[in-house]
Amino acid sequence: MASPANKSAGSGSGSRPPSRSLVKAGAEDLAAGLSARMGDLLLTDKEATGLRIHSVSSTAIPKPRWALVGKVCSPIKLIISAMEWALIRVWGLHHTAYFKDLGDNRFEVRFLSKGDWRHVKRNGSWQFNFNAILLKDFDGSVRPSDITFDSLDIWVKVADLPMDKMNKLYGELIGGWIGKFIAVDVDEDGMAWGEELRIRVAVRVDHPLPCCVNLKESNEEEDVG
Repeated sequence: MASPANKSAGSGSGSRPPSRSLVKAGAEDLAAGLSARMGDLLLTDKEATGLRIHSVSSTAIPKPRWALVGKVCSPIKLIISAMEWALIRVWGLHHTAYFKDLGDNRFEVRFLSKGDWRHVKRNGSWQFNFNAILLKDFDGSVRPSDITFDSLDIWVKVADLPMDKMNKLYGELIGGWIGKFIAVDVDEDGMAWGEELRIRVAVRVDHPLPCCVNLKESNEEEDVG
């Protein structure tokens, strides 16, 4: 068992040897950071120096073709098998999908077809046991614990817009006001038909959703719900 950092090197026969003096201040800072991550354990020289990787081609690193990472916003520990069973059916996939638990209610899901991957990515938001699921594109260069899940992609329906504002241009303007604009549901001419303009946006999970948008144009105000 490793000895705590505040104990001397000779406190007990089972203690690990303390790290010897490091040559560079940068190495000392690295060792301190690693030590803090590991509960203030003393690091050996080998651990403090780390593994230095040089000239690894990105083409040599295998990457999944269609994958997403997600987080279930729940205070209860995620049971990955239960969520996998439920979501595969809710998503209506043409092929199966494979889930892996990443800890802290985070998971990775890999799809066998681009169509299933695109469907899940574009048609949320999704939930499991009434808890929102936040999804992001797979990025193999980031540790799971460092992934920030702070936004949710949703479809917003803006009702009772003037007919000349039921189009792609105003969809982008309104979507950018609500959050981060992603897409708008229009035809090939850029027009929307029906009672509502459907806009897909990414909204911050720590911000309240607006219930209406107040359009201001030519010194006139127009409330749209």
